[in-house]
Amino acid sequence: MLKISVIIPVYKVEPYLHQCVDSVLSQTYESIEVILIDDGSPDNCPHICDQYANADVRVKVIHQTNGGLSAARNTGVQCASGEYVVFLDSDDFWSSPAGLDRIVSRLEKKSPDVLNFAYIRTDELGNAISERFRGIESMPFNITGLENQLAYLTSGSLYIASAWNKIVRREIAIETPFEEGKTSEDIDWCARLICKAESIDFACENLYCYRQRSGSITHSFSERNCIDLKDNILKCIAITGEAHQNRKEFLETYTAYQLATFFAVQALASNCPKECVAQLCKHQKILRHHGTSKKVAYLDLGCRLMGFANMCRITRLTRRFWS
Repeated sequence: MLKISVIIPVYKVEPYLHQCVDSVLSQTYESIEVILIDDGSPDNCPHICDQYANADVRVKVIHQTNGGLSAARNTGVQCASGEYVVFLDSDDFWSSPAGLDRIVSRLEKKSPDVLNFAYIRTDELGNAISERFRGIESMPFNITGLENQLAYLTSGSLYIASAWNKIVRREIAIETPFEEGKTSEDIDWCARLICKAESIDFACENLYCYRQRSGSITHSFSERNCIDLKDNILKCIAITGEAHQNRKEFLETYTAYQLATFFAVQALASNCPKECVAQLCKHQKILRHHGTSKKVAYLDLGCRLMGFANMCRITRLTRRFWS
């Protein structure tokens, strides 16, 4: 049986931690190790983690000084012993107890380097709001070859800039560490992951439940968020420029979508440095690789007609467009 390493960074999530860990330990697929990275959490989380380790031999706890989400994930990868690793944020949880079983079934049949899966958005209490890929079919088994697999992902906009909806071969995860000390860390990580993977898959399996918390990182944008997002987009552009031809078109579409997210973040941020807009303005042509995204296509048209900086101003004036 394939062994799966579930890496859960833990920091100030005491109200949600039990639901998170229990959702993994209750999976019908039992060949797992659960790595809880206590990232210097100041609440009762370290004690809760130790309780789980004492109660279940599959649970391993690592206590470290606070270094942020990326540092915690990197620690988890280095300690993992499974053939595959999967990330779970500690304020989120998994849905179906049989979900991982179905995911592993695809891993055994196709043996991809990276498998993407679907997810459910929930409110703060964990009640389902929507299914992100509802009605989308899993990638047909007869689609082989990286170029064809990437084309399938592009056609349905199925590759998103999130680490937690991907299960990754451990050797590749080791070769693709997260950049520490940054927000939006998943963006360039997912781009680098494409450059490492030789095979990729998508399963329409709603394993993950993403909790939308009002106080979470993704709901409070600051000047730093704008700077870090800008830096990650520029990294993606550089990665795309150096990528092998069979990955280049896919990465262009992926990067175009990330550039589109900048309009939303700078519109919602308390302050966005002008140099961020000025630097990204030089790369607005990447928006032309909008694939099937209507929102990116509209932004591309707007930038052609009015310019990148003016579109940033317009989106700040029309914030409800992003709600």
